[in-house]
Amino acid sequence: QRSFNSVGLLFLQQMNSMVAELNATRCNFIRCIKPNAAMRPGVFQPKYTIAQLRQTGMLQCCELLKHGYPTRISYAEVVDRYWSVLPPELTSHPALSNRRRFTGAILY
Repeated sequence: QRSFNSVGLLFLQQMNSMVAELNATRCNFIRCIKPNAAMRPGVFQPKYTIAQLRQTGMLQCCELLKHGYPTRISYAEVVDRYWSVLPPELTSHPALSNRRRFTGAILY
């Protein structure tokens, strides 16, 4: 006895097969931002680059991330908060005299 496969059933089977194949893969997408319209190395056009970032929604994404972390403290506050708990061999290190570097070292 032959079974009847309708067009709808074949379509459903094909869709299920495609979804299974897609689920088994790992897809990555990288959006490149071009530094200049001529695509020449070493040439940077800020207006051209910012326009691309706006068109891709990257600037809005950065704003959204900023709102997700609304509490920001200054480098000076980090230094004031953690300087006193560091051992003397670290506080005398010349690289840590820069507040930004100090914060980076603490958070690393």
